Amino acid sequence: MAVLPFRAGEVLSSRLTLMGAGIHHKGTLVDISFDRKKLFGRAMLTNTIFLTRDKNLSLDISGHYNSAVIQGLYDIDPLYNLDASLVWALPKKNLRFTLRGSDLLNSQKPVTHVDEQGQKSRMELFMDVRSVSLTVRYTFGSYKEKKVKAVDTSRFAT
Repeated sequence: MAVLPFRAGEVLSSRLTLMGAGIHHKGTLVDISFDRKKLFGRAMLTNTIFLTRDKNLSLDISGHYNSAVIQGLYDIDPLYNLDASLVWALPKKNLRFTLRGSDLLNSQKPVTHVDEQGQKSRMELFMDVRSVSLTVRYTFGSYKEKKVKAVDTSRFAT
């Protein structure tokens, strides 16, 4: 796994996360024995673009890509996703509005298939998980650390 942060002045803040793994599945399902290996990778990119100098209006864009992977006898095709949100914080930063769109490309539709020793199957999920939401958040003051008196340890005979 590798995390690569990137910043372009005061306007863009990004982070690229790369992950990789080797998968080995071995077993028997009914009368079908299998011994399969596959390299798997995932890339995630998150970007925050500040649209104003005082950073109270920003655009967050994030996406990820999963390479093809195996699960027992099944092959799972690659998946990808794109989300975006517009965040507006009022000057005192007590009130914040977030307009968010998820799965903008309607791409979260896994396809699995089997083609092993005469067994053939293909399953495509026709689900729609796209969404748009508006969040209003108000913060009631800020955290203030309480002053604590020192603990009297003289009775512990140390």
